[in-house]
This record gives sequence, C-alpha cells and structure tokens, in this order.
Amino acid sequence: MTDTEAVDFDAVRTYTENAFPFKRYLGITFPAIDRDGATAALPERPELLNHVGTVHAGALFTVAEGAAAGAFSGGFASRADGLAPLVRTASIAFRKPARGRITGSGRIVGDVAEILDRLATDGRVSFDIQTELRDADGVTVVEATFEYYLRASSSRAAETG
Repeated sequence: MTDTEAVDFDAVRTYTENAFPFKRYLGITFPAIDRDGATAALPERPELLNHVGTVHAGALFTVAEGAAAGAFSGGFASRADGLAPLVRTASIAFRKPARGRITGSGRIVGDVAEILDRLATDGRVSFDIQTELRDADGVTVVEATFEYYLRASSSRAAETG
C-alpha cells in the first residue's frame, strides 16, 4: 500500500486492539487511531488499583505504551508491511495520582515520510513517540516518551543498497 492509497483506520484500530494480548487482558481499547496519532483507554477496575486506591503504575505504563503503539500503527499504516517496531527506551513521569478511567494520547515526533526516508537510506532508524495520560477528571497524570527502533528487513535492505 502506498501513502496515496486510502487507509482503513477502523481495520488498523481493530488490529491494534487484538494484536497485544496483555493490553487486551488489562481492558485497554483504542477509541481512535489515525495518521496523526492514537487514543488508548483504560477502564476503571478495582483490580487495576494499587495499595493506596489509585491506578497502579504498571497499568499506567502499559496504557502509555499502548497509546504509543497505536500512534505507530496509525502513522505507519500505509507502510505496515515488513515493519517490526521495537521500543528501545522509555521515559515516564508520573505527575499526579490517577483515578478512574484513564485516556492516553500518543503522537509520533517528527514526520513519518522523513523517518521512512532515513530507514530506506540507513537501513535502520530511531524516533520518539510521546504520550500523555489523563484521568477521569481530565488531569494529566502521566507523560512518557518511547524511543522506537525500526530496522529494514533483509529484502528491503537489499532493495535500498
């Protein structure tokens, strides 16, 4: 699929919701995914709370990483073939105690076309995806940055020299 072809973002969202068993286990959904980013949601459930009654840090990290994965899925949907992203590093700041339903947004830092050009030229590329989580009251509770790494498949590397 080329960048000029239409992308079925409902299919991308469905794939993303089903591709990650741990996120599905926690109940994370993806209400929106498109070229510009993604929204991930974590329901309010007693088993996701910590010892002080707020959402557990592990659950928050997972929904932040889910928002990043959704942003990747949407941003790279026109080139999904042969791409296997890996998270290389993560930086997370827990800003406030999180309560209730958590909604996360993720966006790729930089231009996807430029990232793909670097991948074609160098055979590998790293780039960041930033996420922000808000609680049921709309308060920012987490900010995180995930460094993603992509390597060209062996057939792609041969094509690009």
